[in-house]
Amino acid sequence: MGQHRIELASWRATEELLERAEIRRGEVKAIPRADPTGINAESYSSDKGNMNRMWTTDDDPSTQVARNLWGEIAADDLTDHLNETVGYEGKMRVARGNTQTGANPLLSHKVATGLDGEALLFESTREDTDLEHRVELTLEFIIKALRSISVKLNLGDEGTPEPEPEPEPEPQLETIELPEDGQGQTGHSNICGVAIVPDRDLKALEVRLGGDRHDGAKDITAIHVYDDKQTPLATKQTAGLDHGDWVGIDYDFAKGQEYRILLDGEGEQYVRYRAEASCPYKGDGLTVINGSYSPGDDSQTESYVYNIDRIRGSLTEGIDEPEPDYRNVELSEVASDENASVADDPAGGERPVASIDCQEGKPQHYSVETRWELEDLVGHEPDVVHFRYQIYFPTHFEFHQSMNHGGTKMPGPADHRGEGAAGGSHNPGEAWSARGYATTRGPNDATEDESDIPLGKQVYDVTGASKDYGHMHSWKRGANKGEWVTIDERYEMDEPGEFDSRITAWVNGKKAFDHDDYQFVGEGHGHKGVHEWRWHFYFGGRWGSPKEQSKYVRRFGVWSGDNCPELEDLE
Repeated sequence: MGQHRIELASWRATEELLERAEIRRGEVKAIPRADPTGINAESYSSDKGNMNRMWTTDDDPSTQVARNLWGEIAADDLTDHLNETVGYEGKMRVARGNTQTGANPLLSHKVATGLDGEALLFESTREDTDLEHRVELTLEFIIKALRSISVKLNLGDEGTPEPEPEPEPEPQLETIELPEDGQGQTGHSNICGVAIVPDRDLKALEVRLGGDRHDGAKDITAIHVYDDKQTPLATKQTAGLDHGDWVGIDYDFAKGQEYRILLDGEGEQYVRYRAEASCPYKGDGLTVINGSYSPGDDSQTESYVYNIDRIRGSLTEGIDEPEPDYRNVELSEVASDENASVADDPAGGERPVASIDCQEGKPQHYSVETRWELEDLVGHEPDVVHFRYQIYFPTHFEFHQSMNHGGTKMPGPADHRGEGAAGGSHNPGEAWSARGYATTRGPNDATEDESDIPLGKQVYDVTGASKDYGHMHSWKRGANKGEWVTIDERYEMDEPGEFDSRITAWVNGKKAFDHDDYQFVGEGHGHKGVHEWRWHFYFGGRWGSPKEQSKYVRRFGVWSGDNCPELEDLE
């Protein structure tokens, strides 16, 4: 709101806001030329006097113009009163000044006393600044003030700096060709592949499955990365691929470190490809130093390579599936929570991870309760959205053992704008949630893969409103302690009032859950996409952690709409 002609930055910044801003949530009233008579006269005041002395605090404003403006202002939660000054001695800095007492007939005093509300007074200086700089500072203040009260806005391109040039694409590394005159060997169940040493830092590897297509490579279901100490670092599911197909695995491969790239049928017998070799094979970005028929040092050979006949490094991630619309590798925002921290990877990986800390014996102890709105992550509330993150439960992690569901809450999406949908409070059709849980092995939580930790979803929706705490939907696959587990979850929203919304989940690339008759939004409500992702970790129900302990998360990604990755068994 501009009141004085000689304070050009205030009303010009407000005019620029009106010209450039797209309001995406909330409402903004902007009055650039509050005193047009004074502005046109190029004067500090109009013929009625100084407008910023007309805001009588114990009565109506003293002029009709001010009274008309007050009718607009009084409906707002926050007033930006913009001024500029030549600078008070000692105040030539960014500072927070005095609060308003109502002792003077100023607009900020009037808002504070007449509305019991908040008014922000911003003073830009004319000393050692030009008008363009003052307008820029004032506009920045307006934007930050509005965002502080949850008004969401975007500025158009007009008047914004030129975008930074796109970086040059990373060069494509050459493929290392390994022997391909090998044979398919039936009846193998051990993990086999090659050992490599990168000569530069790599973000990913691509390997081609060796052998002929009739050899049955579809029995190979996973590719693993180990270090030279036999520590598992990463796993990528390969189910459905055949000999001659390429598969990629994202991992930060460090220069000079030895890694073992091993494929298997996850305990089941498969057709192993073996070819005579003369290692090492040096190529662009890495060297294949050995064939490897287990992670151990005594299972390395220079005479053979296994399961792989082509390999190449990559300087970028996401080589074999669409890039996420949003990616957060280290989850530093989650780790900033009071009961979380940035920690070393418990499996020995190079990147730090988020440690989620559980305090002993605290019922309903919230380790983390952080919410990320999808509009902030991907720019809108999608009807179809795919989430991925990795979680690690240490081998010594314990659950509460005296109840069937003695577990811990885990993340998931929700929409709590209508209140409810948690803690036994229902608001069917208006609010919903689909948080995860990890639990002890009870009669309702048996997994087909006999994993250490059953997983599931606690779902509040219209169909679960008759249940005290919504649906407790167990998955057929779970997590194992002592290894990173990749969890994929996809949500498909149907129209309000329809019973066709769907949740699909995968654990380490294999389908674990698929249910498609939820109703998240009730009839009579407007269409809604998925609103937010809740990083929600705590023990309970009504029990606490049996001891001080931590679990770990990393590598969060979000895909939306047609950009969602393709995974096994999704019809």
